[in-house]
Amino acid sequence: MSRQSVEYPRVSWASQRSLRFWMILVFGGLSALVVISVSLVRSFGLPSLGIEGDYQSFQRREVIRLGLVADLKKELLQSWLRERLGDVSTLADDPEVQADVFTIVESIQKGIAPSAMAAMPEAIRIASRFRSTSRYYSAIEAMYLVDALSGEIIVSSLQGNLGRGPDDREQLKSIVESRQDNSFLFVGSNNNGGNRSMIIRRSVHGLDGDMHVAVLFSRIDIDAVLMPILSNGGGLGLSGEVLLTDKDRHLLTPLEQPLTDGGVASEKYRLDSLPISLASSGKEGVLFTEDYRKVPVLAAFRHVNLESGTGWGMVVKQDVAELRKAFIRRLTVSLWVGVAGVVVVFICCVAFARTLTAPLRRVTGAALRLGNGDFSQKVPQATGYREVTELTTAFEGMAGYLKEWDATLNREIAFKTEQLNNEFAERKRLMAAIEQTGEAIILTNEKGIIEYVNPAFETVSGYSRVEAVGQTSSILKSGKQDEAFYRNLWETILNGRSWQGRITNKHKDGSLYVEDAAISPVFAPSGKIVNFVAVKRDVTAHIRATEDKARLEEQLRQAQKMESIGRLAGGVAHDFNNMLGVILGYGEIVQRSLAADDPLQEPVSEIVKAGQRSAALTRQLLAFSRKQVLQVGVLSLNDVVRDLEKMLRRLIGEDIELTLSLDERLARVMADAGQIEQVVINLVVNARAAMLHGGKLIIETVNVELDFDYTQDHPGVQPGWYVMLAVSDTGCGMDKATQANIFEPFFTTKERGKGTGLGLSTVFGIVKQSGGNILVYSDPGQGTTFKIYFPQTQIEPQANDVLVAERKRSIDENLSILVVEDEAPFRKMVERMLKNLGYHQLFFAASGDEALRLVEGKKMKPDLVITDVVMPGMSGKELVARLRENRPDLKVLYVSGYTDDFIDHHDLGHPETPFLQKPFSVRQLAEKIEEVLLSG
Repeated sequence: MSRQSVEYPRVSWASQRSLRFWMILVFGGLSALVVISVSLVRSFGLPSLGIEGDYQSFQRREVIRLGLVADLKKELLQSWLRERLGDVSTLADDPEVQADVFTIVESIQKGIAPSAMAAMPEAIRIASRFRSTSRYYSAIEAMYLVDALSGEIIVSSLQGNLGRGPDDREQLKSIVESRQDNSFLFVGSNNNGGNRSMIIRRSVHGLDGDMHVAVLFSRIDIDAVLMPILSNGGGLGLSGEVLLTDKDRHLLTPLEQPLTDGGVASEKYRLDSLPISLASSGKEGVLFTEDYRKVPVLAAFRHVNLESGTGWGMVVKQDVAELRKAFIRRLTVSLWVGVAGVVVVFICCVAFARTLTAPLRRVTGAALRLGNGDFSQKVPQATGYREVTELTTAFEGMAGYLKEWDATLNREIAFKTEQLNNEFAERKRLMAAIEQTGEAIILTNEKGIIEYVNPAFETVSGYSRVEAVGQTSSILKSGKQDEAFYRNLWETILNGRSWQGRITNKHKDGSLYVEDAAISPVFAPSGKIVNFVAVKRDVTAHIRATEDKARLEEQLRQAQKMESIGRLAGGVAHDFNNMLGVILGYGEIVQRSLAADDPLQEPVSEIVKAGQRSAALTRQLLAFSRKQVLQVGVLSLNDVVRDLEKMLRRLIGEDIELTLSLDERLARVMADAGQIEQVVINLVVNARAAMLHGGKLIIETVNVELDFDYTQDHPGVQPGWYVMLAVSDTGCGMDKATQANIFEPFFTTKERGKGTGLGLSTVFGIVKQSGGNILVYSDPGQGTTFKIYFPQTQIEPQANDVLVAERKRSIDENLSILVVEDEAPFRKMVERMLKNLGYHQLFFAASGDEALRLVEGKKMKPDLVITDVVMPGMSGKELVARLRENRPDLKVLYVSGYTDDFIDHHDLGHPETPFLQKPFSVRQLAEKIEEVLLSG
């Protein structure tokens, strides 16, 4: 059942106001009006009922209060004066003091010195009494006794005052002459700063009680005692002030505004208008007046008089403005009390109105809930008001009907809701599967505009859902498929059929990827195509893995083929080298024995050249199969290239420009210098063949660092620092198919009979055997670049003490040489070579055991041993080890026709090991023997 808001008919403003509103307005408004009327009457009506009457009453109370404060301070002042006068009278009337004073005065009259007088027992006792009194009442500044005749201080609580006269000699004289016992004197400026003190003077009589012998002074600090008594006690507020004058109207207390005439009252300061004169004349009362500041004040004046006849006047005053502020505060409090009364009355009216209207509001609320479809609560029963009860009954009947109708509708709604929930759950599971599947799913409309993509699409393509929705699938086009491909795709799906195939698409970052896609149309119930859905799987990694596997398999086949050729070459190398060694050896011997014009010179020379070419062919076979014996040493590629520069220029011809770009800070490498020369020559010859009509040839060396990313793209290369040797030409270049086969043995692009196909294979073998890598970069018509990377070495090159060219010396005919060789023809050939070189003490053995019998059994002591490495029974290394047990300094030269694998197996592949590879010439043998004999 649908919920609809209840609408009410429009009525007038007055009708819209609720009963509660009118009750609050009437009762609360009347109460507020009464309070406001009373306030207006008090403010502007009858004086006796208004603010003026309150203020007059307040003034009367303040007059009484200030009079009481003045009486209290008068009583305190008189009590204090009596106590201070009693302190002095106690000393002056003491018979012992009078006797001591009389004795001191007689001593003065007899002419006693002041210094001697201070030491008199009588003076000491009086001074002690002075100090005791001062300690008893700390406000006493000093007490001293003055001679009535001379006016000098004869005893003092302050010893420094002895012998001096007080400042009031005239008053002292008048006291003595008038025979007045007591008097009070104020000393110090009251209004211009300085200390204020009061001096109490008391006459000291002689023993007969009639003669004034001396005067006793007591000086009291009135700032410390008298002023606090007058100021304390409260009742005066912040502006309160107490003024004290003597009978001559001299001010004894300070003023807030100082006078300029020394404290004498003047008309200028309106002291006559103050009650000071009244107080000084003995009158008392309270009145409103102006003080010396011309400020209205309320003043209470009192007459202060003792039996000693002080005759002082005291005025206690307070500013009228401060009193008025107190009245205003009281008036403000009264106003807030009235306001609080209005608020309380208003709250009571609201509570009363709520009590009357609450049943109606409950019924109205229930009706509104029923109108909005809420049947969960029962209509409340409101009793006590007949109209409300009838209204409640009517609403209750209507609510019962509505509840039955609502229950029917709820059952129908529940059934439909369950159906929708089941469909929603099924769709939710479907969407979860689509969202979580690993295949990219794209949903487009009939025009190819993307409406939905799943997360897998975002991962594969790089486009987010926000970026893809609203675009066409053309954002993925890579350009690898032509228009015919896409035309066929659209014709298939628009005809209602599914299309399947492989597509190369473009990632958001521009990289390409391959997908297997299935695209199907989605039909409406009417049979019209409304959407297309594409399910795609990224197969780029699978294709790459397949290609990598194929490439690895091809590399394995290539390696196996190279290994087979290497084993073949290595297998025949030993016997072939031995035979070539015999041919070349005897050929050179015959050639040396023939005269230059001998007719046999040319045929023998051709025989030697054929043998040398055969030996070179063997070395090439061993090189590309990485089986040759390397003479490894520390060398600089720059030195190798510079040594070959002249020969290379003659080799390439004048129509090709040769440029060298060599890094002067080039690091060194471990390699065979001869093999590196062969690598450079082969690459240069290959470049010359590619530039039939001339061009440019560049040889470059540089230090490079190959990082991890580079090595990932070039299998077989390890990260690290390398020395790069690059040979670039501007020739015809090569296609990809040619580049894939250039390093295979016997592969050549030259005409039949013009190439063996071993040049680049030899280069590849030498580089790999030296621990390096070679890469080729070429495009048809764009030239070719070969880049070779040799690992850098930190080993420093060893300097030779004696150069080969300087190793010439006269042959020692008595030098004993032992030759150990298992091949008889080769052994005979070596014998002829050595004799031809001038060596005659020669011994020969066919095995290691036979050699040991010659040395150990026949006590032969050879100076040099030339031995084959691999022989039946005992190897050459084992033989040398047995011979050097007795002769550690024995010179040895190893020879062999085997490959590098055999030499390494016998641990003889070190550069410092004397070694000569078969076949060799007479000159090579002579140089090697010289090198061995001259070594350390």
